[in-house]
Amino acid sequence: VAAAREPPAARLALPGDVLAALVEAVRPWGDVALAVRSSAVDEDLAGASYAGQYCTVLSVRGTEALRAAVLRCWTSAFGDRVVAYSRGVGEGPAMAVLVQPMVAAAAAGVAFTADPVTGERDVVVLDAVPGLADRMVSGEVTPERWTVRGGRAHRERGAEAALDPGSALAVAELARTAARWRGAPQDVEWAVADGEVVLLQSRPVTALPAAPAPLPVEVPPGYWTRESSHAPLPWTRLTRAAYQPRMPAVRDAVGELGLLIEGADLRDIGGLEYLRIVPLGGREPIRLPDWAVPLAFRLIPVLRRRVRECVAAIRADVPMRHVDRWTGEWRPRLESCVATLRDIDLGLLDDDALARHAESTLRLFGCGLSIHFRLHLALAMVLRELALACRELLGWDDRAWLRLVAGTSVRSTEPARALAELAAHVAADPRLRRLVEDPAADVLAEDPGFAARFADYLRRYCCRTLSYEFAEPAVDERPDLVLALLRHQLAAGYDPRARDEELAGRRAAAAAEARAALA
Repeated sequence: VAAAREPPAARLALPGDVLAALVEAVRPWGDVALAVRSSAVDEDLAGASYAGQYCTVLSVRGTEALRAAVLRCWTSAFGDRVVAYSRGVGEGPAMAVLVQPMVAAAAAGVAFTADPVTGERDVVVLDAVPGLADRMVSGEVTPERWTVRGGRAHRERGAEAALDPGSALAVAELARTAARWRGAPQDVEWAVADGEVVLLQSRPVTALPAAPAPLPVEVPPGYWTRESSHAPLPWTRLTRAAYQPRMPAVRDAVGELGLLIEGADLRDIGGLEYLRIVPLGGREPIRLPDWAVPLAFRLIPVLRRRVRECVAAIRADVPMRHVDRWTGEWRPRLESCVATLRDIDLGLLDDDALARHAESTLRLFGCGLSIHFRLHLALAMVLRELALACRELLGWDDRAWLRLVAGTSVRSTEPARALAELAAHVAADPRLRRLVEDPAADVLAEDPGFAARFADYLRRYCCRTLSYEFAEPAVDERPDLVLALLRHQLAAGYDPRARDEELAGRRAAAAAEARAALA
């Protein structure tokens, strides 16, 4: 353990006797990787946690690497970021550096023994990733999210599976044990190694909201489902005010295509978002036996009318016309409006101009939402037509026909492609790559050319949030996150052109197979 209360980081050095004592202290652990991390006096204050402010170095091996890691962690207490954060919070840097043996983690993450957003005390919220948790902490990957209430574990999200329900319950029990021992809700870092849950760190949950008071809940008529895919947390008033009045856009979209529903409705029930697919006529229909369904389509006026509308839409090729309008009309219009609004300097606007700008932005949002529903439903119909044709003519299942369109939806992958191009530019310059790969370096100040390219990437692709919540900071307000993603691209060596060629080959092979079968 090395203690520090020195002024500038440049004057810090690790005395030889301290290094020798440190090497001797870790010798009994044998040849294991080490974790070098901070333990500062000002961490975990009631109003500020300092989480993520200090440096942690993992997988350290060897005397020289240990010395460098201790200094890097130690001097992070004097970085600009910590100095700015600590103003008015603590007395300034006072840090110890802890050296611990690492565990071979199959999964790792954090556990909160109270919901840090809502303040609910009877739940454990787990974020988990496979392997070490450093990718999650740096923001490079979105973790798997579990909630544990009582003896039940529920997986809410996650692209990479890290836990199963049994291991989620085991992590939650460890976290609750730490909370009982500390006498307060805890923010626990943990890892699963060799089938056992290991406690890495436990700190109080800072700035925890008061436990929520029970809300009176009045459920409106109809069948409602929790809309957790877009709204896993309660909306802010701003987001709710933007979304709910624009749901009639769904009604317009389904009417154009003659679909067998009236539309969709969103309601706030008990503080959370719920969705209802509105049946034709607005009321829940009675459940009919199978034999009666064809009769209903012939006898019930609203069903007969809607079927006629659907047949007319298909014969007029309305779904494919919507797809063509997206390419030729809707997308260029949206791109032009986005560019105009994005380039306005909000700092130069007075209150009236800012209000007009907000109104223009909400109008654009409403227009985009309407186009989204029209295009989304039209695409579903076009792809369904392709799926049925492949099934009837070729005997193909979904996995087979999807080869025909794999890789053609390039719009959604465009930000990743542009990031890969930026990564290729960085990789071609060894000095620039060293700066980017060093989280402690200020690469934007050190390399103006890269800073300009990086700013252009933020402008083009990052004026968006990572969720549907308007109040969340946009990605371009989180450049550290984008730099972490760039470092991940450099490490992964992602080549979008090679991927494009691979998918193009799959499409060509599937098309050739289909032509041969039809011949």
